Amino acid sequence: MKYEEAVTYIKEGVSPGSRPGLERVSRLLALLGDPQNELKIIHVTGTNGKGSVCTILESILGAAGYKTGLFTSPYIRKMNECIRLDKQPISDESFCDIINFIRPLADAMEDRPTEFEILSAAAMKVFHQKKCDVVICETGMGARLDATNTMKETLASVIVNVELDHMGFLGDTIEKIAFEKAGVIKQGCPVIFGGARENARQVIEEQAKARKAKLTMVDYNALENVRTDLGGCTFDFKEYRDIRLSLPGLYQPSNGAVALTVISVLKERGLAISGDAVRSGMQSVSWPARFETIIKEPLTIYDGAHNMAGITVAVDSIRTYFDGQKVNIFMGVMADKEYDAMIELLKPYTNAVYTVTPANPRALPAERLADCFRKHGVRKAEAFDTLRDAAECALKDSMREGKPLIALGTLYMYEEAERIFRQCAAQR
Repeated sequence: MKYEEAVTYIKEGVSPGSRPGLERVSRLLALLGDPQNELKIIHVTGTNGKGSVCTILESILGAAGYKTGLFTSPYIRKMNECIRLDKQPISDESFCDIINFIRPLADAMEDRPTEFEILSAAAMKVFHQKKCDVVICETGMGARLDATNTMKETLASVIVNVELDHMGFLGDTIEKIAFEKAGVIKQGCPVIFGGARENARQVIEEQAKARKAKLTMVDYNALENVRTDLGGCTFDFKEYRDIRLSLPGLYQPSNGAVALTVISVLKERGLAISGDAVRSGMQSVSWPARFETIIKEPLTIYDGAHNMAGITVAVDSIRTYFDGQKVNIFMGVMADKEYDAMIELLKPYTNAVYTVTPANPRALPAERLADCFRKHGVRKAEAFDTLRDAAECALKDSMREGKPLIALGTLYMYEEAERIFRQCAAQR
């Protein structure tokens, strides 16, 4: 089996769509020997920021000398990016080997697993085979019925925050969504919560108490002396002073505070993590599409803000980094997002908009997004048939006008958009 064949099988030869529930993935993992129950796992959920928190933890634990496994989604460029060993995606060969091993087991199941279920099961098997010391596992959606939620216990369970998103699956209130995300909490295992909503905290506190799990709240009052720039941020948090985190965006100090709170819990659980490892790990984190500078001239930034919570903090970053000046926006979103409310937040800082239709069945048509911007008073809002046409026009206008260009929206379009932006810049 070649890499392309493995990807084709996962995309076309399995149960289609998103189907919350643990029956299929539990059956598949049982056929694989339940590797997840032999691993030391940090299970991370949340509406926004969970990917950043996961990669910060991966970097710190790696700097402390632990062999790490990381499972995240969605992938950016290649499917095997979902499964990382010591900060590197597994090789195409290893990816093909594990999918080839799993395929006959999955095909023999009466109710065949989904794409995400196969990937999450494959990750657990790989991490067990490679004898990872610590595994960081990001949920896909929610937690209670998420395919990653199959382990009997965790080193720590982390709920970064709770906001309104995926309401068709998780519920239409903060309380309902908090209940779903509290599914990461395991009996007697510590849980860390970094959210600010009191109604979410109450739900998580109740679930932690019911499972005799010690709850640690992230103390954002201890986050001090925050300085940010387009290369990252520096801050103090409790005993850590002048910590440099190499992730830009005004929201990253908060993600850093969550990660450092998790580190304190892991140290209580017996992991040896020095201050030098923390400092080195924070400084060497790399995570694409989080207010990432793609091109310096014209300044072009990609941020995977795709829901209200993400757009809110992206707008904060735009306002702060560019002193309130208006910027050009390149954008594509899913139709099930609150795009009207997102535009209301963006419009005071928007000069012109270039909308696209991401290559996803759930994508909002570019013309509908552009029309919504126009209804909110953004006069220059143009829809494009292709990402390339949009990128070329956006870059040309931004260069002529001396405006920063901010690409926002789903991560599903990042790989194509980033490649086209760089190609266009190289051709100038």
